[in-house]
Amino acid sequence: MKSWGTGSQSVDWTWKLGGVLLGLWVFVFGSGCAVMRSEDAIVGPEYRVTNVFRASTNLPATIRRVAVLPVVADRHSLELQTAGESLAPMVAEELQRSGRFEVVLVTPERLSGLTGQRELAMEHEIPTNALTRLKEAFACEAVLFTRVTQYRPYPPPAVGWRMKLVDCTTQGSIWAADEVFDSGESAVQNAARRYEATRSPAAPALADSRSILGSPGRFARYTLSALFGSLPSR
Repeated sequence: MKSWGTGSQSVDWTWKLGGVLLGLWVFVFGSGCAVMRSEDAIVGPEYRVTNVFRASTNLPATIRRVAVLPVVADRHSLELQTAGESLAPMVAEELQRSGRFEVVLVTPERLSGLTGQRELAMEHEIPTNALTRLKEAFACEAVLFTRVTQYRPYPPPAVGWRMKLVDCTTQGSIWAADEVFDSGESAVQNAARRYEATRSPAAPALADSRSILGSPGRFARYTLSALFGSLPSR
């Protein structure tokens, strides 16, 4: 009887010790997660894209496919020229992700073969029949002109964009935007971090939305997502 009681007591203490250890684990790690979530809290207003023109609140039903032209940049700035070349595929990808159009990326070589120029700037006169040639070559109804106006890849990152979506048939503007996203501004930081938070991994407690402010590529994607969110509705 005595030995049985001792064994029972031993089992009882084992369960109690296990419960204490489990409680301690939950406290330590649970508190740690809570601290991380608290530190990653995003407080305050976020930047809103406002310098936008829309010909209509809804996209024309005929505009289904868009050709994204090479990104134009100041020829006197090697940094902007390099940024334009590296960001061009991202522009097409994010426009496709907006869900408004089917998108095709036009390379400088293909554009040169069609128009005699490796780039077309929206601020300059477009060669005669250039839009018609693009429409026929890419089966598109509209083209997107893009200029990168500012680019700062080091913290705090900044990107400036000037864009125009033009109807190939009427040559009229469907949408245009001219914005600078400077993460040195708290509202831009908040918007970028909220964008990053929506793309966090499965364990949000381990994520840090501030990481986007140290990644020029992810920050550029946020700026494009924000810009294309201002397109007319489908």
